[in-house]
Amino acid sequence: MIYLFSDQAHKGVEHLPLFEIVFIPSSLMLEGVDAIIFTSKNSVKALELCGITWQDKACYAIGEGTATAIRTYGGNLVFTCKNSYGDLFAHELIPLLKNKRVFFPRAKEVISPLFEILSTEGVDIFQHVMYETRCKQYDTSYAPQKNAILILRHPQPFIAF
Repeated sequence: MIYLFSDQAHKGVEHLPLFEIVFIPSSLMLEGVDAIIFTSKNSVKALELCGITWQDKACYAIGEGTATAIRTYGGNLVFTCKNSYGDLFAHELIPLLKNKRVFFPRAKEVISPLFEILSTEGVDIFQHVMYETRCKQYDTSYAPQKNAILILRHPQPFIAF
């Protein structure tokens, strides 16, 4: 038996994702918000799942995957960063967001100092945790069989053990 530990399933192997996205219910109202910064397609999905009206706001995406999610859900995409790094994204946004009230829906844990950079530069921004990435838990019935082939797949090439 072959087990694949990855975010994507493939035919012919037992698929076991390592992570799961847990969306956090919210009843935010976005009156007075001019723009939304999206650093993940999960942020877009979180707003949708919560039933928050956001599509009429100017949307700024960190990369093409996030931009695609914004378009898919009918958002008003006005800018897509070419560099998918939070700090570079923040510096590109500073002149675009001056004099705007900005909302940043985000994950519980973030690596990028995007919020801090924008706040320090005078952007009127507030943030709200909309989702969390957790390690997926399995009971022992999912344990690989003896002599199984285990494949850990990162978005980069396969690594087999």
